[in-house]
Amino acid sequence: MNKIKKWLKYLVGFLFIALAVTGCTANFCSNKDVACKWYATYGSVENRNALITEAEKTTEVPHNDFWVTFDNETVKFALAEYNAHNETKKTIEDVASDEAKNELLTKYGYVIYLDDNYSAASSNDRVLWQNFDKVVSDYASLSEENAKKAPTTDFITYYKNTLQNSTQAYRTCITPEAGQYGAAGSKVDVEAKTWGDAWGKGLIEGLFVYPISWGVHQLSNLFGANGWGQLLAIVVITIIVRGLMMLVTFKSTAAQTKMTALQPELARLQEKYPNADSNQYEKQRLAQAQMELYKKNGINPFSQLLVLIIQFPVFIAVWSALQGAAILSSDSVLGLELSASLGKEMINFQSTSCITAIVLFLLMSGTQLVSMKLPQWMQKKATKNVSRMGKNPAVDKTQSQTKMMSNIMLVMIIVMGISLPSAMGVYWLISALFSICQTLITQKIIGKKKTK
Repeated sequence: MNKIKKWLKYLVGFLFIALAVTGCTANFCSNKDVACKWYATYGSVENRNALITEAEKTTEVPHNDFWVTFDNETVKFALAEYNAHNETKKTIEDVASDEAKNELLTKYGYVIYLDDNYSAASSNDRVLWQNFDKVVSDYASLSEENAKKAPTTDFITYYKNTLQNSTQAYRTCITPEAGQYGAAGSKVDVEAKTWGDAWGKGLIEGLFVYPISWGVHQLSNLFGANGWGQLLAIVVITIIVRGLMMLVTFKSTAAQTKMTALQPELARLQEKYPNADSNQYEKQRLAQAQMELYKKNGINPFSQLLVLIIQFPVFIAVWSALQGAAILSSDSVLGLELSASLGKEMINFQSTSCITAIVLFLLMSGTQLVSMKLPQWMQKKATKNVSRMGKNPAVDKTQSQTKMMSNIMLVMIIVMGISLPSAMGVYWLISALFSICQTLITQKIIGKKKTK
């Protein structure tokens, strides 16, 4: 029972950290990006009617006359937005036809959720909801009859909360090129973001997030950006990131491999002090002997902290970059959108993406298991010929704690993998394969040096 409680405590702690990580980096979506997302989703009559039908269950909804006025005012705001950004001006008569009106609204209808500050230097200087609130206020003030047909305060609150909740997790806004991104039939206009914008958001965003996302974008286009292009881009970026990390942490990784190679000698030392877990004298003697062994072989046991210090911000940055890369929301691989949640796609049984998501999840989980357990398996193999005179509580406790932490980390990665974008599942898959190769190659190099 105590072991179960300890497992649960560690797991809850790691999951809490994992959830906190999602908010560690800034969201690149501008106010215009958000407004475009809202209009792309709720600008259609079908989706708006669905929202109204749902709202009727809890509050009074506006009269249809209000929505007629709302749509007419949206056209006027869109026309003003168009004229502010184009040298060739248009009048309301120029967009009288349904075709011209739909073309205008598709491009500029989002402005109904912004303000009329058309010349703002940045879209983030513009205020969300101002035009919407103006239409509601102007309509209600025309007459007492209109005031009765206008949206109530409760409906406005419901409407705004629904739209805001729909974009609460919306982050796919990092792109060096403005354009339409997203799945076919639900593409959204996204503004271009610069490296300067990234530095303005924070150190991690400027140093890691934007460059990684920029690389994904450029490589995706280079490889064709047809789904497979995005997949290949993630593979290349993963290899580059892991390669750079390997260069920075090579000494630490080599030290870890040396420690694995020294396991037979460490095991003999631990056998020499069987009561180190309870006897303070033996504990100190064992620690001293281990440090002398490490020093003799040029190993700093605390170098592993360097790996963790470097890996954590890089992990956060990759997570944020792949989650935010707009180009990953476009196209798909075997039906699977790389920006879609892996867990949601796994239970989407009516789509071909379900099988692809399950296969990716199994491959990711399997390779993570091997990459995390491989050092333990190699350590076990290295110590299998060391005689055990009897049980050593200190050794058993250390091994048990190491195994527990490894298992918790594995469970955490698998659980997080379900909630993350599919792109992150690909990253973890390639990253795990890289780790396996790195462990085997480093072990072989250290082994050869040891035999010389």
